Amino acid sequence: MAGSVGAVVKASYSRGAAAALRLAKGHVRYAVHRCNEHGQHQYREVWDGVGRVGKQGAYARLDRVQPSDYVYRLILSPNPEHQDLGGRLDLRLWTQRIMAQLEQDLGRGVDWFAVSHDNPDHRHVHVVAVTQRRLEVGHLRSMRASGDREAAAQQRDQPRERGRRDHDHKTPTTGPRRGRERDMHGSPTRVGPSSRRDLSGGLG
Repeated sequence: MAGSVGAVVKASYSRGAAAALRLAKGHVRYAVHRCNEHGQHQYREVWDGVGRVGKQGAYARLDRVQPSDYVYRLILSPNPEHQDLGGRLDLRLWTQRIMAQLEQDLGRGVDWFAVSHDNPDHRHVHVVAVTQRRLEVGHLRSMRASGDREAAAQQRDQPRERGRRDHDHKTPTTGPRRGRERDMHGSPTRVGPSSRRDLSGGLG
């Protein structure tokens, strides 16, 4: 959606045949090892709603996919200017909220894992998810709305969290001050041929 200031959800899927597994494992390899903006080879962590999964753990979970399953390759992207300015969004929590919304909408758990890409100009998350039914556009829209809500909630919490940290860092005074204290420099311190289909072309 042109001009969107919210999250973007992109999805493609394959069925659980050998070609689908090759695509999904290729997506994992790309997400884990893609070079950073300096061209340096990377090894990024694979994680899910509980904790660390690891690349080999992700492969093992994909090997259990059934031929009737739908294997989704998702890219979840917060808006870099309106939701993730300065890279302050907790991408893991944000992704977990989105996937929890999908599970709620489907009425069952979803086997998924993810890798974060911390590109300086556009952070996003690559997700592989296995479902027993095809996702509809409405599911993707609900995921996007969940991402928008979570981003807004984190933005509301950030000023309160900064205020608590500033309060905790203040040094209490224990007696009368006998003069104006200055530092030693005299200046203040300042405190994301199989039956592949792009469902949405990117919802955003």
